[in-house]
Amino acid sequence: MPGAIWPLHPAFLEDPNWYDTLGQDLVKQRRIWARASESEQVEEFHRLLAERPGRGLDMLSVDTRDDIGGTPLMRACAGKRAEIVGLLIDAGADIFVRQKGADPDGHEEERTDVAGGGANAFELAALGGSIECAEPILGRAEQLGTPRAELVTALALASAAQSDDLDMLGFVLDAGGFPRPLGGGEGGGSAWETDALTDGMKEKIEKAFARTLQAGKYRALRPLLAYIGDSHRKASSAAADGGEPRPYWTSLSGETLDSLNSALWDFAGHDDDEHLTAFGFVYDVYLDPGSRLARPAVQERRAEILDEAFFWAAQHDCVRAMRLVASRHERLNVNHLSRRRGPYFTTALYMAAGSGHAAAVEYLLAEHGERLDVHMGVGKFANSITALGKAVWNGHHNTARLLLERAGGPVEFSRRGRTTRQRGKSCRRGYAWGGGASGPGQGHLGGRLAPGTRRRRASGGEGDGLGEDRNEVHYVVIQLEEADAA
Repeated sequence: MPGAIWPLHPAFLEDPNWYDTLGQDLVKQRRIWARASESEQVEEFHRLLAERPGRGLDMLSVDTRDDIGGTPLMRACAGKRAEIVGLLIDAGADIFVRQKGADPDGHEEERTDVAGGGANAFELAALGGSIECAEPILGRAEQLGTPRAELVTALALASAAQSDDLDMLGFVLDAGGFPRPLGGGEGGGSAWETDALTDGMKEKIEKAFARTLQAGKYRALRPLLAYIGDSHRKASSAAADGGEPRPYWTSLSGETLDSLNSALWDFAGHDDDEHLTAFGFVYDVYLDPGSRLARPAVQERRAEILDEAFFWAAQHDCVRAMRLVASRHERLNVNHLSRRRGPYFTTALYMAAGSGHAAAVEYLLAEHGERLDVHMGVGKFANSITALGKAVWNGHHNTARLLLERAGGPVEFSRRGRTTRQRGKSCRRGYAWGGGASGPGQGHLGGRLAPGTRRRRASGGEGDGLGEDRNEVHYVVIQLEEADAA
């Protein structure tokens, strides 16, 4: 058999008209899913069904899997192919089956939990934000005697939220029978009462809220917070509640708190209006001392959380975000050594200067200069390279110049054989250096000399690399180009 692969796949031996020698069925052989348009895909499926009517269920059954464990129906939902979804459902595709994955022993097993990541067709349609794909699946479920609400799992609700499509989120909430606040709910702090919110619904909403935060989405946060922050159980005559409506949520899970922390930091790394608004929203949910959901354990870490957010904003040159964090933080530590966001044990100034973020460095010097320790080294014991050393090492003349001109410290310039001692004034084709020592209380720049340049001590003469206290002295030499002298 010319071109055959040996040994032949067992499926080929069983039906060589449907499988090739590799065991691929005609759906894969004809690359139907690779067709450019939905109409072409539909046409090919119709043609294949006409040619092989006895194989219709084989095309669409739960056993027809792609290389990531998905079925044709799942792929159609993920691709927002509503016409193909209808075709597959009419042909008998299983709407309940989930993706399969391999267990540690290499055997395939169906993943039925959210943590395992195995989604079904409805959840993939929700993630894609396609109501047109999701509706026929719910209709098919009802035909099979399954209530629509049973398909609204925690993963389905989280998927709808992550789609960033508020219409999709509303559709899934309605399908699940969730009570809705007046106006759809925007999480604006207006309390609303209901008796229809069950414990199962609460769990799904909070999981969706946490996973939306993890995904970095923010459009769906407010509608979900309308439940977490504003929903109240209707008052009763029971003495237990004193006739007052009680909030459904009095605390948040550990997963949600971790997600809030991560989202707060991520939002701080952007300077556009939407991310800054999202930062303020997340802060108000759990860090504002006046929030009902603010827990004592979180408030104890509030200063550190905001210090990390400030560090992250500086690292990404987000001056507006830096100002926003500072406005929410009455005890901002501008010299904070990061322990939650990498690079660890570095400061906002170090990351901004070392990345060439002149705007962030300008802001730090102008607004926090009195408290900013420009000579502070990084590392666990704050005794490694400084911000100036990092700026020089990475060749960022703009931030190195700012530090030399505004932060003080010894600077020496050499021009045409003449030596002058100045503070932060550059000259054409000169060399500038700043020095520090590894002794107590002295800054360590941690750079290295330019090729062919001799090491000089702070006293102006050539030295042996030791300071007056016999500690090793470290120098950084900057070669200033003509353009830098302007």
